[in-house]
Amino acid sequence: MAVYNNTSAAGNVSWSSMDTWSTEYSSNSNISWRIVAQACIPADSVFPLTNNYSISDLLDEPILYGNVYRDGAAGSVRVSSGYLQNAAQSFSLKNNLFNETSTITIRVTATYPNYISGWYTATNKGGTQLAAGGTSTTQLDLNLTAATHTSVTDFYGHIEQGATYSSISLGYDGSSDQNACDEYNCGTQNTYYTDGSGTTWYNDGKHLAQNSNGSTAATAGHYSDGTRVRYWNGSAFSGFTSLCSPC
Repeated sequence: MAVYNNTSAAGNVSWSSMDTWSTEYSSNSNISWRIVAQACIPADSVFPLTNNYSISDLLDEPILYGNVYRDGAAGSVRVSSGYLQNAAQSFSLKNNLFNETSTITIRVTATYPNYISGWYTATNKGGTQLAAGGTSTTQLDLNLTAATHTSVTDFYGHIEQGATYSSISLGYDGSSDQNACDEYNCGTQNTYYTDGSGTTWYNDGKHLAQNSNGSTAATAGHYSDGTRVRYWNGSAFSGFTSLCSPC
């Protein structure tokens, strides 16, 4: 996020600076300092309504400002700690006063089956990556302080489209192709989950899982749909696909 800091060394606080950081004003005319101050977080302790205060109270006070966006596939962004901001598709950061609340944490959350690739400074994974996700990351936090990401005004939590899993009935055996075929055709069929289809589940690059969201891989062994059989090593299919013989 961006941080605006009126330092004592720089002299008086500039009214025109509010165009840059204040969530309450976008022009320099008709500025109510009381409204600007009360929009800061936490206003109740720094600028209580019962007290008189002046713009000079902002000297040496690092102030948060900027915008947060959900980018890419379905999901949401929110503030997870520091102040209350519920899940949304985008929002403007409140003017947190870092001398009072030292860290604001923003969070991006992916909607199943999507996953998070990271936090970036531009849309579509553009600009600089601020935090990295991965194919198993469904939520990712980014801490904002007076000393981190101070020149960033826009934060994009990028979400990738994840694979959708469907159920499939297969025969299984830990040691033999033919035994797996026999289990399907003449024995016990079990339910598994694939990001492929009934005719592509065994292809290179397909994933076989024990649960419907694909997070738990199927046990290593031989799997068959009664016609075809292939070995799954616990993370990928290997070897050749073979045809089943009758029981």
